Amino acid sequence: MEARVFEAMDKMVDLHKEMTSYPRPITYYISKAPLDKREEMKLIDSDKEKLDKLHLFEMQKHTENIVRAMKELSLQLMNILNIKTDTQVKQLQYPNQLMYVDAKNASLYFAQDLDKSILDVEHWKNSK
Repeated sequence: MEARVFEAMDKMVDLHKEMTSYPRPITYYISKAPLDKREEMKLIDSDKEKLDKLHLFEMQKHTENIVRAMKELSLQLMNILNIKTDTQVKQLQYPNQLMYVDAKNASLYFAQDLDKSILDVEHWKNSK
């Protein structure tokens, strides 16, 4: 979680601060963009508008990667929790049984919430 999500969030925040407070030359961001975005930038006259579009693209890309990483990690957690058999769970002390069931339910609900978040990010990307 630290490497896949929190570090990615830090990078996203740093890039946001850079692009809004002390941006590099627009050519730097254009050169790092995918080919379709570079072509799109040729159609825009204003450097400010180019920077705004590239900023939006970068924030959407980072957000999508973070949410997808969280989804993948939540599924890995569910797989780990599902390894235990009912017999193994019943051998745990009662408070630990409750924590196990709560963790399993929470990971399921979290994965479902992330599915909605992935759709929301896709909608955001398609609307802007």
